[in-house]
Amino acid sequence: MTRIAYFDCPTGIAGDMLLGALVDLGVSPDAIEAGLRVLPISGWRLRIDPAGGDPRVGGVALRVELLDGEGRDVGEGWGDGHAHGRGHEREHGHEHEHEHEHDHDHEREHDHGHGHEHGHWHGGEGGWVGGLGAHPGQPYRTFRDIRGLLEGSPLPASVVARAVHVFSRLAAAEGAVHGLPADEVPFHEVGAVDSIVDVVGSVLALHLLAVDEVHCSALPLGDGFVDCAHGRIPVPVPATLRLLLGVPVGPAPPGVRGELVTPTGAALAVGLASAFGPPPEMTLRGVGTGLGGRRLGPVPNAVRVLLGERREGNPGEEQVFILSANIDDMSPQLLGPLIDVLLSEGALDAWIAPIHMKKGRPGSLVSALVAPDRRGAVAAAILRETTTLGVRCAAATREVLPRALARVETPYGPVRVKLSGRAGVGWNRAPEFDDCLALARARGVPVREVHRAAVVAADSLDPEAALSAPVPPREGGDGRR
Repeated sequence: MTRIAYFDCPTGIAGDMLLGALVDLGVSPDAIEAGLRVLPISGWRLRIDPAGGDPRVGGVALRVELLDGEGRDVGEGWGDGHAHGRGHEREHGHEHEHEHEHDHDHEREHDHGHGHEHGHWHGGEGGWVGGLGAHPGQPYRTFRDIRGLLEGSPLPASVVARAVHVFSRLAAAEGAVHGLPADEVPFHEVGAVDSIVDVVGSVLALHLLAVDEVHCSALPLGDGFVDCAHGRIPVPVPATLRLLLGVPVGPAPPGVRGELVTPTGAALAVGLASAFGPPPEMTLRGVGTGLGGRRLGPVPNAVRVLLGERREGNPGEEQVFILSANIDDMSPQLLGPLIDVLLSEGALDAWIAPIHMKKGRPGSLVSALVAPDRRGAVAAAILRETTTLGVRCAAATREVLPRALARVETPYGPVRVKLSGRAGVGWNRAPEFDDCLALARARGVPVREVHRAAVVAADSLDPEAALSAPVPPREGGDGRR
């Protein structure tokens, strides 16, 4: 049984919203806070506000409150301060529009609300400009510092690895924007604490839920502008756009403006999700909703996490793709070498069949069976080696028997034998024909004699013992054919 968490993000994603959704899904906030307290960071606390979000969807609004040296709340709006909340609504009092007047104080509040993510690095003692001011008790931290803090903690190894991976994606994107190595990317004093709580808290919550896989919906790009030390820039901000390279994106919902995907939210999505798109097939077991602090007008400002289970198929079932193309303007003689080319590109199998096409034209159907990781390479080979204008791709599953290669001795020499099967199904023993043919030619005997001798020798093999060894790769493929 595989446990899946699906991030449903119709209005984007921010770190606090994801963490709120996981709490609403049933993860104890005390368990999250206890896990975070093993880290050497202080001056913060979680506040859960079940009534603080949009009443149309219910759910949980989660805030990270930053404290002064005497344990007093220094006010909301600290941290990444995305358009989703963390005081953004409190500072602006209205929705984030394309254009509005900015006096000096408003500009300062807007920078303060967005934190380090819309600042820039001056280098040396200049530090990060455009983020929050210093906060008592919170040291300056780079990605190298945060990674060391996590790797030196007693958190479960899987939690540490996933959290470091998320931070590495965020640091790489920020570093590319500001011309810094990832290790040197600075997280301003409070933003570091805020991001650590969001990232580590979310990863820890997924661990507590025993989630095996994370999938995510396509993400809306947002609309409008934010102000930073560089001036007014469009959303998504540059670091977010870099994080979203290769990810399905779309427009904001009608009537919604503002920053919808924050850098921290984008890093969590791309750092944790193995696939983007519609929900995978699964049995739904729970739903949690995390709310942003800003109203988005016609639609709720929420992230939903769908928790489900996928029952594993038969022991030998695996995902494959069938690639195919119809060709009627290419000589069959030129198609002859194509099968070897496709197998060399990693196809599990390949074949060519005669077909009749439109206007009674004779043609050829070129097909290849491929594993998911070889789909692109094999499709490119079909396009490169034939005259077709396109390649069809159909997802399929196949049930395969365990298999192995063994070697037997015959009066003519050694022959490899392919064994396959399992208890309850039976066992197959198939001598490699190329080996039999080579020995027959070398000894001057009919190939059927060598093949018969190999079959007799193969009958003495113990298939279960042979199948316990890994399958050696075949030439031009991976041995899984």
